[in-house]
Amino acid sequence: SAPNESEFPQMQDKPIYHSLNAIRLFGITQCRPFLLALLKAHNNGKVRHADLLKALRLVERFHFVFNAFCSLRPSGIEGAYSKAARLISVDSSTKQSNGKAIDQLCDILVNRKPEISIFIEKFRDVTFTNEQTKQKKLIQYILGEFEMSRHNTMDFKPDQITLEHIKSQSSGTCREIGMIGNLLPLSKETNEKAGNKSIDDKIAVYETSEFKLTEEFIHAFHHEYGSNWNESTILDRTDRMAGEAYSSIWEI
Repeated sequence: SAPNESEFPQMQDKPIYHSLNAIRLFGITQCRPFLLALLKAHNNGKVRHADLLKALRLVERFHFVFNAFCSLRPSGIEGAYSKAARLISVDSSTKQSNGKAIDQLCDILVNRKPEISIFIEKFRDVTFTNEQTKQKKLIQYILGEFEMSRHNTMDFKPDQITLEHIKSQSSGTCREIGMIGNLLPLSKETNEKAGNKSIDDKIAVYETSEFKLTEEFIHAFHHEYGSNWNESTILDRTDRMAGEAYSSIWEI
């Protein structure tokens, strides 16, 4: 079942909810026995809060890179999860032994990270248009993670953003229009104001947004892209975001 945010009222527990919700979004099941054992052991005082957060965040990052993006099916991972779950579940386990079991699992995940070239290629394939809506929630999650990395807060809720197409969908049907590089997070009200305006008129609307990612685009539009916004510059921004995603935001 879906995690309920009301079950994590303390601010220190918000990252727990966030990671569990993301893992559910990815449709991952092989880690479920480990997660259940981990949460149970934490509730019983046998897993440090820091170790819990480390494990959850790494599982989230690993499956984002492997499954949500690259659609890879790493062999042996289910067995590694099962082994870690067994070690954590035994009556004789302690905070120290469970911390070691978590570290051993983390080492396995870290060593299975795919090459950045594969990730960037797959990053281009994640798209959203009015005709291609299957990956909308995934893209909201992605832009939400980019935004949170700039605010350093867990208060931001990705499902509250709307996805703005910088180059309007009405301007053509090229593949790049749906790419992440052509998307910005906006409030519903600001998105409606932008509508299908020209790019210059849209910039004036974007300047009223409080999203850091949108502010960064405005600066890049004027100072790096030379106020040109086309298929080439969309692809460039997409690849730049992929590089940051791989090396920083979802670093394993």
